[in-house]
Amino acid sequence: MANAPVQFGLALPMVLANSSARRTVAELTSEVLAAEASGFDLCLVPEHHGGPDTTLTDPMVTVAWLLARTSRIKVGTGVLILPLHSLPRLAEQACFLQHASQGRLVIGIGAGYQTADFATFDVPLSSRRQAMSDGIRALREVWVSGELGGHPIRPLLDGAPAPPLYVGAWTAPGIDQAAVLADGWIADPIRSADDTAEAAARYLRSTLAAGRTARILIMREAWLAVSALGDDTERHQVVEALTHAEGFLRAQLGRRLENLRSVPRLHFELDESIAYSVRVSTLLRDLEAERPVEAAVEVPE
Repeated sequence: MANAPVQFGLALPMVLANSSARRTVAELTSEVLAAEASGFDLCLVPEHHGGPDTTLTDPMVTVAWLLARTSRIKVGTGVLILPLHSLPRLAEQACFLQHASQGRLVIGIGAGYQTADFATFDVPLSSRRQAMSDGIRALREVWVSGELGGHPIRPLLDGAPAPPLYVGAWTAPGIDQAAVLADGWIADPIRSADDTAEAAARYLRSTLAAGRTARILIMREAWLAVSALGDDTERHQVVEALTHAEGFLRAQLGRRLENLRSVPRLHFELDESIAYSVRVSTLLRDLEAERPVEAAVEVPE
């Protein structure tokens, strides 16, 4: 069987440093509209709770807004923390959005790992694995039968295709779950290329054993900069964007180090993110000194 063509998308944060919630919504919307106009295939938004006061925390509301503002690009969650959501409500939201968007909804789900996210909803972190397994099966059931636990779920899909369901996972059980129960696997950006390749091999073996089609969505972090600058306005815009990028990187490093203390056998390429930050800092100094900029910030192999 021939390989499917490679598609490209964006996974966008739902928080901006030193910004209002209104500006965050406006910038997120602008980025998705630009992605659609540029031919990108997909845009995903995450779910986390807490953070700065202006953080956007509801992925389904955000997805609904972005689907309403676009006409071609697929939009979805990447990832929604399934154990924190009411399954009947999520199923109804998904059915409505699939109709309203003419089939452009994508549902990416994960078990979650940040204690703060679960504490917000008074959900025990220990329940997440079973909640994922039960939740995936329940969503599959409702999209076929229109019922969940004997109760009607409306609107029915009524011939519309069910939204593709992807599982974001890095543990062996989670990867197997994606292979056996879901439509695809999301590989997060915080693992090294070697670890991602190893996990992908496991996913491919599991999908083959289950007689299913493998679909992999690989996320990698990238910071882009122009290599030739125009007028002062453009220079100011680039400096502002890179300043935000540098601050985001430094904040992410701190948060990830804290989160990873409780995750066994997870190898995170700290050197890679530090390299991003160093290159952004160097580029900023060149811009502020009005020296020529010869190269963009590159993503390590």
